[in-house]
Amino acid sequence: MLKEINIGDTSVNLFDKLIHGSYPVSSITGVTYHLTEHGLPSRNMPLQHDIQHRFGAHESPLNIPLLIKKLGLERGEVFAIGSLVEISQKRSPMSFIMMDFDCQKEEKVKKEIMSILKLHCRNSSLSLVASDFSYHLVFDDFVHPANLVWHLGKLMEIFSVAELDNKRASAREYALALQKHYRSIEAVRKISNEALNSFGHEDEFTDKWWVSHSVLELTNYLMRNREVGQDYPYSFAFIRLTPKKDIEPTVVGRQMVGGILKRG
Repeated sequence: MLKEINIGDTSVNLFDKLIHGSYPVSSITGVTYHLTEHGLPSRNMPLQHDIQHRFGAHESPLNIPLLIKKLGLERGEVFAIGSLVEISQKRSPMSFIMMDFDCQKEEKVKKEIMSILKLHCRNSSLSLVASDFSYHLVFDDFVHPANLVWHLGKLMEIFSVAELDNKRASAREYALALQKHYRSIEAVRKISNEALNSFGHEDEFTDKWWVSHSVLELTNYLMRNREVGQDYPYSFAFIRLTPKKDIEPTVVGRQMVGGILKRG
C-alpha cells in the first residue's frame, strides 16, 4: 500500500514512499555529479555511465534517505534518481514517468501546471515538486522503458499550450514527433539530437534539453539491453533529489487518482 504523500514532503521522502508502494521496488538507479551551468554534468551529452549507480540489487530493504546519507555527498555534488527501476513482481525493468520544467517557480505558474494536469491527466496520481528555480513532475505509476518516449512526448504536447507564442509550434512539433516515432530508436535519437540544437534554457516551459538528454540516455539503455539482457543497469531520465544549495526539492502539488496516461 502506497504511503500517503503530502504537500511539504521532500523529494527524497516522496521517492522513498513511491518505491514502497503497491509494487515494491527492489532496486533503483541514480547518479552523483558536480553541478555546472543549469545543473547539467555536461552541455550536450547524456549523463555518463561511469558515474551512475545501482542500489538495492543486493540490499534490502531500500531506504533512500539512508542511501543518500551513506553517499557522503561533497559540497557542490548532488544526487539524481534515474527512471529505471526493478520491481520483484515484474518480469522486466520498469520506469518512472517524470518531467522537468524550465519555467519560473511562481505561484501562478504552479497553478497553471496543476490546471493543465487536471484537464489532461485527471486519471493519474502525481506530484509536482518545486526545486531551486522551477518544477519537476513525478507520476506514481511505472511504465515499460520502451514506452517512456511516448509519455515524454505526450507530456510535452499537453504543456505546449503554456509555451510562448514563438515557441509553441516547435515544442508541439517535437512532442508529436516523439509520440509518432517512439518505437524507432534511430528516429527518436535523430529527433532529440536535432532538438538539442533547436532549444535552449530561456523562455521554455518544459525543459527540452532534459527531454533530449533523457531520450538519448534511454535509447542507449534500450540498445545495450538488447545485447546484454535485463541486467544492463545504466539508467535514463534523471531527476535531482538533493538541493543545489540549501533549498530541498519539495512537493507543492498533489493529485490523487488511479491510473496512468493512456497511450493511444
